[in-house]
Amino acid sequence: MYALMEAEDDRDYYESPEVIVVPLATLPSEEMLFAQRCALYSKDANQLLEIAKKDFLVDSDSDKECLMYYLGGNENSNEETMDIVAFHHYKSFTFGIEVPKKLLKSKNSSRKAIQKVANFALKGDVDYEQEHVKYHYAYNYADMLISLCHHKHITTKILDEFTDWALSEKIYGKKYELLQAIVTSPKVDSGILDKIINLIVSNYQKSDTHKQESSNVTFEEELLIGILDSSKVTGKMISAIYDMKADNLQLWHLILDRIAESPLTDVAILCELAMCNYSQVKRSLAKNSKIDDEIRNILADDSDEQVREIIAEDEKTSVNALKKLASDESYYVRYRVAGNMSCTEEIFEILVKEQEDSEILAEVYENKVASDSIRKEILNIWEIE
Repeated sequence: MYALMEAEDDRDYYESPEVIVVPLATLPSEEMLFAQRCALYSKDANQLLEIAKKDFLVDSDSDKECLMYYLGGNENSNEETMDIVAFHHYKSFTFGIEVPKKLLKSKNSSRKAIQKVANFALKGDVDYEQEHVKYHYAYNYADMLISLCHHKHITTKILDEFTDWALSEKIYGKKYELLQAIVTSPKVDSGILDKIINLIVSNYQKSDTHKQESSNVTFEEELLIGILDSSKVTGKMISAIYDMKADNLQLWHLILDRIAESPLTDVAILCELAMCNYSQVKRSLAKNSKIDDEIRNILADDSDEQVREIIAEDEKTSVNALKKLASDESYYVRYRVAGNMSCTEEIFEILVKEQEDSEILAEVYENKVASDSIRKEILNIWEIE
């Protein structure tokens, strides 16, 4: 038996539609059509599971794939159903990426199903032959890998596989986007970050691109910033990144900013950054809890007012540095000193002496370590008994 069907409408508007003959055996059976309808609309998790388990012998693989697509997109499909969908699709991955996309988006996909999707995405980017034609789906599969990096069921082991795959140059066009997703994943570990840093260091040593002055941030620099922002970064990694700075700090000011604020950064590096020409880097450095008196004293003399403000309110700042800042030309710096509880009587005297700034006097008066004699002196200035 045969059925008449219209072909795709690519004819001229006035031409008659082309009619082709299709064997009825290729059309979905009533049983399959019913199953697909249930997979699409049913809210019964048990019914959906039974449909997933059922073997439709007379229907084509594409009909089964359509069924799995509907099951994967039904929010009532439970984890067991999603496992079946994932396993079925993984065995016949050449049907495309639509089913894995459904699995990836579903809130009910299990860890096992996500592992299948990850394996599928890795396998799917390999060239394979079908009817003597090579297919390559780099972009689609790379997008799936990128999405997987932040999935709740992703594991460090899978991320490590993704990293090895990206570093092996098998991915085209979205290599750095994938690496950036890996770096920012909650499941990333120090071993993975080390691999990526080693790649960047190797590329840097081979190229003079980074030594040329430019205001553009490259993909590799974005990766380094992501690594420096990671909770898994180590002091050794920070030192390796800092050693790449070469002769041009301008290109690296965003990276240096992260290095300056990290308490994991080696003190020798922090001392060097205290002498750099970038105010934002020194502001971050001034807030770093790891800096010592030597660095604070250097920053207390900095030309940037905001740097001096941060040092002025830091209770770890030495008495000598605070004494100097108490006479600073900036009102804002002196105000920060006035509220610092590490101030001594001598420093308060400097602030009170010949002061016309009532806000600074009020700040000294409210400082818990200010003595009664200092407060009395302020009241006399205000002529209050």
